[in-house]
Amino acid sequence: MSGSSRPPEELRPRRPIRPGRVGPPITTPAVLNDAAIVSTLGMRAPHYLIALERAADDAARMALWIEVGDALALMERWDRVRLAWDRALALVDKSAAARAQAAGLYWRLGALGEGLSNLSEATSWYERAAEVLRREGALQDEALARMALARVTFHLRGGGEARQHAREAVLAVREAVAQLAADSGEGEARRAHNLLGEALELSGEVALDLGLHEEAIASLREAVRQHERARLAEGVAEGRSSDEVRATVALAEALLESGQVLQAVTAYEAVEDLVESHDSAETRGRGMALFGLVNLELGKVAEATEPLRQAHAWYEAAGATLRRARLHVATARRVEDLTGAEDARVHYERAWALAQGAGDELRLAPIGYALARCYMRLGEWVRADDVIAKALNVVQNAGDLEGLGRCTELGVKIAMKLAQGRLALERLLVLARTRGRLGERFGEIAALRAALSVTLAVPGMDPVPVASELMESLRQVGTEALGPGEALETAEALAKRGLDGYAREIAEMEADKLLSEGRPADGARTLAKAAAWSLRAGDRWGAIDLWDRAIGLGAGLGLAEVEHWGTERAIAHGG
Repeated sequence: MSGSSRPPEELRPRRPIRPGRVGPPITTPAVLNDAAIVSTLGMRAPHYLIALERAADDAARMALWIEVGDALALMERWDRVRLAWDRALALVDKSAAARAQAAGLYWRLGALGEGLSNLSEATSWYERAAEVLRREGALQDEALARMALARVTFHLRGGGEARQHAREAVLAVREAVAQLAADSGEGEARRAHNLLGEALELSGEVALDLGLHEEAIASLREAVRQHERARLAEGVAEGRSSDEVRATVALAEALLESGQVLQAVTAYEAVEDLVESHDSAETRGRGMALFGLVNLELGKVAEATEPLRQAHAWYEAAGATLRRARLHVATARRVEDLTGAEDARVHYERAWALAQGAGDELRLAPIGYALARCYMRLGEWVRADDVIAKALNVVQNAGDLEGLGRCTELGVKIAMKLAQGRLALERLLVLARTRGRLGERFGEIAALRAALSVTLAVPGMDPVPVASELMESLRQVGTEALGPGEALETAEALAKRGLDGYAREIAEMEADKLLSEGRPADGARTLAKAAAWSLRAGDRWGAIDLWDRAIGLGAGLGLAEVEHWGTERAIAHGG
């Protein structure tokens, strides 16, 4: 694993040998043996068979099996590739010399898994490669492995985890740059600066996907500087390198996305002529997309049409399907502001179709959310429900809590508009239980409160099961999980439906919280409310105890309500 290999400009799985060609998974035959490999290798088979027979030790045999896998990969016989590398894998722990080849083998297995869209397996192998390379002190190669890990994780589990892997890649290259500054030549320094720039680009793109605009802009600004340092280390003082141009376009995109239109234009103008002749169709597409979107930002719809058409053409040539989908969404958002939801609809629908075809489910959900919201604005509620149901299914399966929360909120609004109260309730309970399973207690309680509101608002729905679930969660964390005023608001809503026992319990929890916060007057008043609900629930002596606490606190503070509380207590006692 020597030498830098530029990471893909678009975060997407690629075949290990021919980047960009992502085919269907290979169906492995039930029985595969050395004979299958021999028949595939054809005329080269005798060379490898003889070499394997004469191999001096396990390390030599392992190296040969890796080489056999490489030869099969060139033929795109992926089932045989995996078989050969599995033979090598069985020899890893046989000797120290064999273990020294482990990182390269793990890297290959990760690339194979990524190319065949087995992202979970790819993640595991890339992570193992990175760990081995870290122990060996191969910092630049470790960075490459962590960049691959970030790229795969981005598609498998979303930007949050990918962000951490991308940061670790940046840290590994920074260490390498610091070492090279002390004891290496200019060639190695140039490679390290370029690699650091690439890692920063990846980090910036992930941050931008998460909406972390400041972090993205800072990463991409530094990426441009690192690519510039690499060019200067090569002895080229004038012009800009291909890497600088690519990173500058990414920076301009981030500036535009953050609303800094003039800064985006300034950054892009510095490389505009070079973008048109860039060696990457994808970068040319990004430049045209930026030009079109800036025109839309300035309200120039007609002037945006041609550059956007060219951008889609370049993206299609590059196989950058997800970039096309994102461009349609970015276009739709601006068109909607300028001319309305009807004109934006076609772009959202095209984005939805492209994202579904790309098979990247984590990117699919935000597009579905945007399309559903557009349908809502057009009054097409049934279509909106169909799309948001698919988006909800995606985020739920992916365990994307943030996406699940946003899609559920929209899905509930749509269901209620369609008079589907039970569907709204079902969606909120899925959100609540998912959050609860993952230990997000405060989020669980918020979803249960919303579910309770649905049961209280829809005639014929029984609030007791949801109220019971809410109380069970509140007993574990208290009313600290609720916002200002929410505890008594919930208690009053429950009391109106005759659930006075639950209302009393919430009020008593809230009173204890207020007293612990040094708010005795509010605590006393809340205890008095709890007493009234306790009496209505049939617990007369519990009510008297609560009034005693309220009166004791109120008398010490000189509260005017104390006399009234005493009267209520006396009536309850006399009853």
